[in-house]
Amino acid sequence: MSTNSKKNDSTKYEALRLKAEKLPGDMYYRSAIAPPYGGHKKTFDAQRYLYGVSGPDFTRIYLMGWNMHDPDPTYDELVFEIRSTVKDGTHPVGPSSEVRASVSLNSNTNQFASEAKSGTITFQRNETERTITGTANLKVDMDRTTYEFKVEFHLTANAPLP
Repeated sequence: MSTNSKKNDSTKYEALRLKAEKLPGDMYYRSAIAPPYGGHKKTFDAQRYLYGVSGPDFTRIYLMGWNMHDPDPTYDELVFEIRSTVKDGTHPVGPSSEVRASVSLNSNTNQFASEAKSGTITFQRNETERTITGTANLKVDMDRTTYEFKVEFHLTANAPLP
């Protein structure tokens, strides 16, 4: 992802963060991180989330998990962008795939953001309950290290669905 693309994604994600809601106890959006980021961060557990379509063209479904580090303005974030035509099942994740993922993590001294270079996601939606449940395995390069994310999620839509 180019610097320009990162800036555009940051702006787009900022608008989505404003729609994010507190994650209820019956839902989850979490990941194991290996090796530990910053030498100590072994997991990501979202406090806020967004699941649904957003933007003027509604061509992508967003799964967004987010943690703010109050009072510090830094955050951790894990975002999937799924083309709205993608069906339930297992799909590749990567810059040229129909499913993209990006990660932003904060350590004590640095904030790094990067797009997943490879991986897979498996998900199943329940249209009646407006939920999505799934897992993903991602490889993300940040700060000259390749990190592996083992993600699991169960979310109820809090934005429109296609």
